Amino acid sequence: MAVVLHGACVVRDLTEGDYVHSGTTKVWDQFSLKEGGESLSLRMIQADPGLSPGFSPIPNDDVLFCTEGRGIIWIGGNPYPLEADTAYFIPAHHAFCLRQDDETPATLVSSQYPEPRPTEFTEPQTDTQSLSEIPPMARLWEQESQTSGERWYRVLLDRRQNSNRITQLVGAIPPGRAPNHEHSFDEVIVILRGVGRMWAGDRSTPLKPGSCVFLPKNQTHCIENTGADEVRLLGIFARPSDPGSGFIF
Repeated sequence: MAVVLHGACVVRDLTEGDYVHSGTTKVWDQFSLKEGGESLSLRMIQADPGLSPGFSPIPNDDVLFCTEGRGIIWIGGNPYPLEADTAYFIPAHHAFCLRQDDETPATLVSSQYPEPRPTEFTEPQTDTQSLSEIPPMARLWEQESQTSGERWYRVLLDRRQNSNRITQLVGAIPPGRAPNHEHSFDEVIVILRGVGRMWAGDRSTPLKPGSCVFLPKNQTHCIENTGADEVRLLGIFARPSDPGSGFIF
């Protein structure tokens, strides 16, 4: 059940509520402009084994993060490895589809920018089309680890993959409570590992793997790690990555 904290901060589960379905694929749309944000959305994609339907081109950039999966993802008809802990940049006006080769479903998190659109399906496109020569993907384990206080993070998608308006990273928070802070841009968070609490103002709610959070700009917030191990999260920011600027999450 969705929990609304101070301001327009919303916490819910990735597979909460209704979903749209086509062929092998289910999609849960969790956050959109109706949450009060200006630009950033979040949806959960689950694809059973086999070839998925195509996701129709949209006039927005779309960033994906695969939490489970092994196979192929076609972006604009170009094939790339589908792997867990890997991010993918879908440029505006490009369709994508995927083939899951494992026996269990592939799961991906998707965020659109700047005008989220409802999910629409089309025929899968697996023939190569024009796309940048820069590979539109980034593996978590290949990225440089950076620090922010006692926390670490690795930026996956930014200007290096031509994602010039949105940044995606994976970060970790040790046991304890991170400092209160706010951002001048919308943010969505997905908890990948660990347990804790999401704080917005003087209210909080539990977090666990699969929890997702929408944070509008200028909302004071923090994450408290209430477990013995790190909380690992996926963070998506409606801002470009500026070298040397760092991130707080």
